[in-house]
Amino acid sequence: MPEEYEEIEDFFETVINEVSEENLTELILDLRALTFLNSSGIKTICVSLVMEADDVEGLRMKILCSNSFTWQVETIPTFKDLIDNLDIVFE
Repeated sequence: MPEEYEEIEDFFETVINEVSEENLTELILDLRALTFLNSSGIKTICVSLVMEADDVEGLRMKILCSNSFTWQVETIPTFKDLIDNLDIVFE
């Protein structure tokens, strides 16, 4: 993973640790205003957040997306293939 994404990866690790320690049952990622994300950014979200969230017992994840951005419409639904406890909401 490019080193530019290490800070984001560390942030996601902190989020997952906090969610796990606090026994939270829902994690929401709001991407609706994110106009562009390159493949490295998508990989970071997928591997460092979505797949890690799947390892937290009892946690459901929700991703809020915008129908206005092609990359979200085409990419985010593929995350559903990776984990069962994921809701994707398009607005």
